[in-house]
Amino acid sequence: MSRNKSLLLAALWFAAFFLIPSTPDGLVAKELMIRITTYLLIGLVVYLAVALHLLRKTLKKLMTEMKEEQVLKAARLLRITFDVKRAFGAGTLRSVFEKVNKSRDISLDAKNQLYEAIRRKRVDIPPPAIGKRSCSQV
Repeated sequence: MSRNKSLLLAALWFAAFFLIPSTPDGLVAKELMIRITTYLLIGLVVYLAVALHLLRKTLKKLMTEMKEEQVLKAARLLRITFDVKRAFGAGTLRSVFEKVNKSRDISLDAKNQLYEAIRRKRVDIPPPAIGKRSCSQV
């Protein structure tokens, strides 16, 4: 679900909480909403911890062995996680992309997917290239 839809859903959830009357049935509904919200937040924290752990393992594996499957897996995990820039740092993401970008074994499509995933995290990186050769050597 996109960030805007999630924020809209949360706003509707809290608006419904304040619009429910304080009758005995309304208080039961409010109590259930508080309990559900608590478990949703706990689930969100667990999801973030697991996703960041998987992403960390994938990025370490990507740095040791440069394979296209690893690049695609890292791009997919970058798309579904959040708070990556704060957890890993922009420098780490840049260095991973630079190493992938210089590799000739990785296809341009996989580089583009990783580029788009990192750009969504608001990290400034150069566009993907075909290999180590620069434009002046071509």
